[in-house]
Amino acid sequence: FHAPPQGRFCVCHTWQACDVACELYEDYLSQAEPNALIYKEYGDVLFCAQEYEQALRAYDDALADGYYFDAALQRAKVLYTLRDSVKAVEAFQELVRDEPDNFEANLYLGDSYAQLGESDSARNKYEELLTWDLDSIEVEMVELRQSWLPVTGLSAIFATFPNYIGFAPSVSAYSDNIGFRYLNYGGRLELGVNTYLSLGTSFYRAHVGSTNADITFTTFKGHIFLSLLQNLRFGVGIGSTNIGGFTNREALDASVSYEKPDVFRLSATYTAADAAILLYSPDLIFSRFGASILRFDGKYVHPSKFMISSYFQYLRIGEADPDFGDNQGNDFQLRLGRFFWEDLAAGYEYFYQNYRYDSDFYYSPIDFNSHSIWADWYLENQKDLRLIIGGKLGYVPESDFVILQANGELFYRILENLQLSGNVAGGSTSRDNTSYRFVSFALSFYWNFL
Repeated sequence: FHAPPQGRFCVCHTWQACDVACELYEDYLSQAEPNALIYKEYGDVLFCAQEYEQALRAYDDALADGYYFDAALQRAKVLYTLRDSVKAVEAFQELVRDEPDNFEANLYLGDSYAQLGESDSARNKYEELLTWDLDSIEVEMVELRQSWLPVTGLSAIFATFPNYIGFAPSVSAYSDNIGFRYLNYGGRLELGVNTYLSLGTSFYRAHVGSTNADITFTTFKGHIFLSLLQNLRFGVGIGSTNIGGFTNREALDASVSYEKPDVFRLSATYTAADAAILLYSPDLIFSRFGASILRFDGKYVHPSKFMISSYFQYLRIGEADPDFGDNQGNDFQLRLGRFFWEDLAAGYEYFYQNYRYDSDFYYSPIDFNSHSIWADWYLENQKDLRLIIGGKLGYVPESDFVILQANGELFYRILENLQLSGNVAGGSTSRDNTSYRFVSFALSFYWNFL
């Protein structure tokens, strides 16, 4: 009986062929005294046949009478295939110590590091191999493995920096029938450090005025944004507001949001600033109160086209009234509705406002509520263009007053890296049992340079 020719493993192209080869080797092993070479070749065909545990035993038999590099190399490959990453790393480390110039042992050591999750070690090994005198196929093998590695740590910063550069200029305005005027303009610059971390800075100037006076607020902030998961974004902004003729005030904001477009949105925001910027009252122009707003906002559209949206915001105003102390209040809105046609949604809205006490400096009602019917008509609802017009008709029981409001929303992706967003609203409602009318608009661009 003649032993199978050496290299039998190399010419086995199919799993079935490896099975046949295994039978030949088993038949031979039952009739002859095998040596290390035969055990190694038997391990090779078992490896090819995906009989990994038996292959390990065959390689152990090949190594029983002494160290045999080729058998040890194949045994380490089996450990790698079985995803026994710790033992595979140890085995290939020993092989590299024995033959430091062996390309295959070094390549698999890098692969084992990657499998173990030690991406930096794997990257270092691949980079070391690229300094060798490799042929074109070997270079391609190493570079392909490099491309599979996740980019982390300092390497992530330098490999993807800058991830993007974005500029977002904006302007907004508000006015009402009691003489209040508000104009805010400026912009935010963002720098993507990597796919997860962005840094930014913003500069805004707000003009707040009435029929008798006005004042200018200049706010500068630094920002940090984190995108740890898809559609999940965190942001923090810290800075100060320069108030003409008054002491500067600290300006803070923080936000977290999660969104699946056209299905689900949930966000929380916190803003701390001068009360004149947040509360829209002409009586606050020369009264320096600090104020903060914590807001929760959500929307969900069910596959049946039923929709629910709501927001709740808690306000704290540092008025420090000697009789009452700081004021506190909350606003709550709940909307229920559905899409009656593909481009028309309508439903019911409940709105509630309540403050600790009614201030003389800004609108702060106690137990105000209203009931309304709302509708939104989607004139365009495409990926690159969305145009919505809508409004609501409501009733305020306390003052027996009818609410009227109209609004519009626009999103337009002008270019792949340039988009426009805007909204406008106007209407009338009841404040302190009298008619209150307002109009507002906002316009912003976002330009991604990279």
